Amino acid sequence: LVFLGLPPFELLSITQPKFSHATTCDRHARDHLPPPMPATPFDAALLGETLLTADGEKPTSEVLAGKKTLALYFSAHWCPPCRGFTPTLVKEYFAEMPGILALPFAKRALKNTLSEMFKVSGIPTLVSVDLLSGEQVVADDLRGAVTRFGGSAFPLSADALLAAESVAAAKRDEIIAGLRTGGDDALFGGAEAVLSSDASAPKRSLQAALQDSADSGATHVALLLGNGDGADETYAKYEEIAASVGPQLRTIYIPWSLYNEEASHAPFKTRLGLAMDDAALTEVARDNLAALCGDKQGAPLLLVLAVFADPTAPPAIASVDNIGRVLTLGADAFPWDDAALAARNSAEETRRAALTATLPQLRWLSEHCEGDVCSALPLLSPGGGAVAPWVKAKELEVVGLYFSAHWCPPCRGFTPKLAAAYESVNKEAKKFEVVFVSLDRDAASFEEYHASMPFKALPFGNDGDASANLRGDVAAAYEVSGIPCLMLFDAKTGELLTEGGCGMVRTLNPKP
Repeated sequence: LVFLGLPPFELLSITQPKFSHATTCDRHARDHLPPPMPATPFDAALLGETLLTADGEKPTSEVLAGKKTLALYFSAHWCPPCRGFTPTLVKEYFAEMPGILALPFAKRALKNTLSEMFKVSGIPTLVSVDLLSGEQVVADDLRGAVTRFGGSAFPLSADALLAAESVAAAKRDEIIAGLRTGGDDALFGGAEAVLSSDASAPKRSLQAALQDSADSGATHVALLLGNGDGADETYAKYEEIAASVGPQLRTIYIPWSLYNEEASHAPFKTRLGLAMDDAALTEVARDNLAALCGDKQGAPLLLVLAVFADPTAPPAIASVDNIGRVLTLGADAFPWDDAALAARNSAEETRRAALTATLPQLRWLSEHCEGDVCSALPLLSPGGGAVAPWVKAKELEVVGLYFSAHWCPPCRGFTPKLAAAYESVNKEAKKFEVVFVSLDRDAASFEEYHASMPFKALPFGNDGDASANLRGDVAAAYEVSGIPCLMLFDAKTGELLTEGGCGMVRTLNPKP
């Protein structure tokens, strides 16, 4: 395994694979792995003449001699998801391997070459290569594979991953069978694992809670693996959707992790009706729940089980995903399974295709259509004021689309610079217009952030409505994968001038 450290000055260079010279910290800890490389032997010269080992620098040819698989780990200390994953990688790797190599920090050109070759657009990223054939081991999420399979995932070869997945599938079937009535309650925290918000109700096993739910008319039970973040509006939105679904759905809160020092699971134990006792979330119970979740990691996460009145029938997994999927699909798509997601994706593709057709000349700003009615796109005026249609001033020369979010520290650092440039350029005449496209998670954050800006913004909207869809569709249409991102267009022709507007604004004399 070779560690490739990334310097903090690249934190702001957040791009998709096509902008392969830059890398960002993947805040949500997701991997977007590139397509496989051509089947040619891996050129060890790409790693340089020497690599760092525990005993100092040694010749690359020496440390790779006899090895069949090479794993490249793109990471950095400044990246929180990297610091979260690295201990897991080190633990599992050292259980199987003698040590981790590293590319010397000074060899930035080699790091850049490897980043471009493997189209690294976010960190932490883990790539595995067959040294003999040069083929990249293709997997949806190698990082997730290490977390799920531990040491059995190594040496991160296709055969090792296939074998580990087969073992995991068999274990998953065994665990599901244990959830039927009469199953071993020790698998999920014991006979008193589940609490009720009704203090007079007795504690019961998870199996009994599932059966009671089925007997009371529920068709599904959602296990909500939570992080205790009371400030996260995601939970309140989920509760609204669950209430809309009605008695078909019951929710059991699982105290999975704590988002920060202020987070607490206690309020959720009464908000959602049922909850697992903290003491019941033993290592065995945690491992079994994680196995049911498969390659989905983190919190808040929703594991939806179909339950049946027949006590001999074990539950079935309907869906497992970040709770955001439920918020996106809404109550009408209950139980949020693959069929519902496919329908949503089909509608999204149709909608985005229509938007893409209006990208030339920035027509989507002046020809915004809802149904058969088309008009100029309504925008929020500076400071979050009234809604007004898009108007292109005669003297306007450049239009900027600013993709940003309040949760992003580099964005908050860059926004004042953009605001200063905006006001400076427009001091005598309105030559430069900026439209803020928010990637915030909630309306409150958007409103607070937009209030600090002197330019207009796309309305934020609510999950699943036209405004929220448009923000996501615009970001997808322009292939934005990292923020802050400022795209500059010729106001008269709509021609894209640069995708690197942030770099231009950071110059001493920023001019579009």
